[in-house]
Amino acid sequence: SFKTEKMRNMFAVIAIILTTVLFCGLFSVFSSLLACVEESTMRQVGGNAHGGFKYLTAEQYENLSRHSDIKEISYSVVLATADNAELGKRQTEIRYANDELEAKMMFSMPTTGRLPEAENEIATDTIVLEKLGIPAKLGETVILKYSVCGTEYEDSFTLVGFWEGDIIMNASQVWLSREYVEGVLRQHDLSKAEPFVGSINADVNFRNSWNIETKLIKVITESGYSPDEIEYGVNWAYTGEDSVSAGTAAGVLMVVLIIIFCGYLMISNVFMISVAKDVHFYGLLKTVGTTGKQIKVLIRRQAMRISLI
Repeated sequence: SFKTEKMRNMFAVIAIILTTVLFCGLFSVFSSLLACVEESTMRQVGGNAHGGFKYLTAEQYENLSRHSDIKEISYSVVLATADNAELGKRQTEIRYANDELEAKMMFSMPTTGRLPEAENEIATDTIVLEKLGIPAKLGETVILKYSVCGTEYEDSFTLVGFWEGDIIMNASQVWLSREYVEGVLRQHDLSKAEPFVGSINADVNFRNSWNIETKLIKVITESGYSPDEIEYGVNWAYTGEDSVSAGTAAGVLMVVLIIIFCGYLMISNVFMISVAKDVHFYGLLKTVGTTGKQIKVLIRRQAMRISLI
């Protein structure tokens, strides 16, 4: 029976394939859309880390970084914001990065060149270079103006790295060497400076992005501190996973159920037509003593074979 109804079985196979493609396409589009929204939000935030701890001391950072729940952690130290007149309409933060991981988490890893190592080296994005009128070319001289605790500085640096600037991001980063930043900070009483100057800003990734705030608080408390002592923040891009509105969830669920129901009807109708066409054949089988259970097994075997194809 199965072999003699080749055309009918072919239509059944096509129906199953089309429904499978429909489901795959649906979930691919939804997942891609969510990924695009998430990436866009990350760019606005300025990083892809799950969360972070702000204004830490070196001791606090060491204690927090040892927590077993943390998958990745790195940090940057802010020196100042650039005061160059050309950068008046583009916030430009001057920092040093602990390592490449921090630069990558902040979407500020040089694609040409590298991060600064020597005292007079600098890396920044093409937006900053364009506004300063400097070509995006390694070895160029960059003059930077900034102030710390009321003291104004103007130093020249050698460009050793740059990357494509992203206008969506709220600020551009200028990376200097650890040696240079710490040398300037040692000259000042940081207790009189802004809280962000000279403090450690750590970015954290956990093993997954669920309940990020709960995990951050857990790391703080289990490291011997209280949430009032250490300021923390959750990346906005991940908050949607925990706070989807009831209306949105209901709408998505309704669309999914309708599509699943349509797919079910399409496949079910093909098999119902097949069974209806063979009803006399099944009647003959029952006449010669075949039980209803045996007929169901026959039909299920045919369905499984078609689905396997």
